[in-house]
Amino acid sequence: MFNEGMTGRIKIMKALGFKIGHFTVTSAFKANYARIKNAEIKSKSYTLEARRASRMRKKATNEHFAELEGPTYEAGSF
Repeated sequence: MFNEGMTGRIKIMKALGFKIGHFTVTSAFKANYARIKNAEIKSKSYTLEARRASRMRKKATNEHFAELEGPTYEAGSF
């Protein structure tokens, strides 16, 4: 069911007795196409490296500001 995407949901709706229309089938195929395209893009090595670099930049920025601000909250420091 999970690897079938939206077509798996259509099969479930059919099993439950729902009437499946043209627009339901069309939107399911469009959603599956978008899901597969997105997975292909994310699996490419250069996008993996770009996302990793972006996370590292964000982390460095957050650590820098945390150093400048000092502790913003400490338990029992009233």
